[in-house]
Amino acid sequence: MQIQLPEGKFRCIVADPPWPYGTSRTGRWVIPKNPGQEHQRRVDQMGYDTMTMPELCAMPVATVADTPAHLYLWTTNAFMREAHELAEAWGFKVKTCLTWGKVKDDGTASMKTGYYFRGATEHCLFAVRGSLPLQVKQGKPTLYLARRLPHSVKPDWFYALCEECSPSPYLELFSRRLRPGWTCWGNEVNQDAPAEKVR
Repeated sequence: MQIQLPEGKFRCIVADPPWPYGTSRTGRWVIPKNPGQEHQRRVDQMGYDTMTMPELCAMPVATVADTPAHLYLWTTNAFMREAHELAEAWGFKVKTCLTWGKVKDDGTASMKTGYYFRGATEHCLFAVRGSLPLQVKQGKPTLYLARRLPHSVKPDWFYALCEECSPSPYLELFSRRLRPGWTCWGNEVNQDAPAEKVR
């Protein structure tokens, strides 16, 4: 599969990959329900198609990333190891992990699903290509407590953080809406998509 990314050399890249959560190439989830029985869940319940790890790793991100550059790579607990591999495949070295602790309006943890512990966090690996310090003089924390949003929607404070800490030009991969000052790439980019509906 040949993927064409926007032309240019970007110094800050944000990516929220469509991780392959047990999907087959037919675009269906295959989840064991009982021994000997399969329960299928359509990927369209997630709101987007997924990609395999070889497809993600083959994306020519290294060709559009400047040297030096920053990468903010969103992942979940289930794909932490794969996220490190993907950052390296794209030519970046992981430096730290930012964590979004999802809370309700009353400040308590907003738990979701999980086979063992129930997830209330989402993570963003911060990786660097070359040597590029943050643009801020004071250090930034790695934990951010903020209200949980609809499935896969990323909070506005995160983009403000990227703009504060990392130089332009900015590129967002797998975007679902246009953002002023950013080049947004994805098969679902829609300028009119309301924030609560975007991935």
